[in-house]
Amino acid sequence: MSNEKPLINEVLSRWLEPPQDLVPDLDCVACTLSTEDRAHAQRWRDFKCCAFQPFFANFLCGAMLEAGISPFVDSQRVSLQPLGLIPTRDFRDRCEKTPDALRDKTHLCAFYQRDTRQCSVWKFRPGECSFYFCKSNTRRETWSTRAFAVENGLAQMALAQQGFSPARIAEQVDFLNSPPLGLPSLTRAEAEEIYRAAWTFAKAQDALSVASWLRQG
Repeated sequence: MSNEKPLINEVLSRWLEPPQDLVPDLDCVACTLSTEDRAHAQRWRDFKCCAFQPFFANFLCGAMLEAGISPFVDSQRVSLQPLGLIPTRDFRDRCEKTPDALRDKTHLCAFYQRDTRQCSVWKFRPGECSFYFCKSNTRRETWSTRAFAVENGLAQMALAQQGFSPARIAEQVDFLNSPPLGLPSLTRAEAEEIYRAAWTFAKAQDALSVASWLRQG
């Protein structure tokens, strides 16, 4: 479960090719922060950087389903939305109100396995996780932002291909930016249909098409 290779997960690597010199000298198994931040070493050893809930785009969820992995996790942490798995307002607020070094098991990502101290969906983790670096690194933050743009853009395009109106897609983006309290979730059957269709669409796209949509090319 090292961050060294690959730099980004197998799904995002279809559309993103960051420079290899961004690869950091760190290993999540050893956890750099647990050795450097002695005051909170136990927190980093136990929960690593996984004490928050990232956004999982719909096509990432579809890729999980194709691989036989369920993206349907703790409903207290995420809401099943057409755009993907969006952290609930309650959970997001709880994390934001607690300093990172003081977070505990109640702040963990729904995909974190406490028994093995590993991510259960490592190959399908979003860019926010793929590009994470425990020290400030402007270039990696730039690529993390770019990865999020790819995820968000592809997720929206996948919804458009399924007949979602611009207004409903815009509503989903608003939910992602600031989820309302009590945001109603899709049923699992509804979510699975949308997520599988999103992945079918996304995996058919090439890097040039994605770059042209996002004006990265």
